[in-house]
Amino acid sequence: KKDEIINRAPTEYIEKKKDKKLFKQNRKEWIENMHQSHPDDNWEEIDKNNRRINTNNIRTLREDLFYKGRLNNNKEYITRNIHRLASCN
Repeated sequence: KKDEIINRAPTEYIEKKKDKKLFKQNRKEWIENMHQSHPDDNWEEIDKNNRRINTNNIRTLREDLFYKGRLNNNKEYITRNIHRLASCN
């Protein structure tokens, strides 16, 4: 009986784990509700494609800046170009 008490997780850890699962489930439901769309539209696929396009734009900008020797401490230049690229999409 003494071994059972030692091997059991504290109650607060068990409750925290349950609360975390509930939070994740509620967040998932909230996101699904927020992205209601036409049944023929797959918003997850659309979001995935948009993220890929944005990531590729930023990667291209960084590579361009790196090869031109401008990717050092010139944060203002980088930020302006990131905003310029983001506004093009």
